[in-house]
Amino acid sequence: MMYQIINNLIDIPSDPYIRPAMSSTRGSSIRYIVPFCRTGYLRHSFFPSATILRNQLPNHLVTAPSLKRSRKRWVPDRPQSICK
Repeated sequence: MMYQIINNLIDIPSDPYIRPAMSSTRGSSIRYIVPFCRTGYLRHSFFPSATILRNQLPNHLVTAPSLKRSRKRWVPDRPQSICK
């Protein structure tokens, strides 16, 4: 969903919630400022938590030209659990 909001593929405005960061030290080269939250209720809502997760993605996923290609580039760090 965050990919779609950032790339204006759905009709949810990103202006008040998602702001680009000026510098980055880890993760991808394209990072966003995590909104300030006074309460846990707001801290665990969509935009703050999605921004934190998105900032942790590797650069090759963030710079993928489409969501479909981003999914193809994804290689999980840990093996999938088998549920029976």
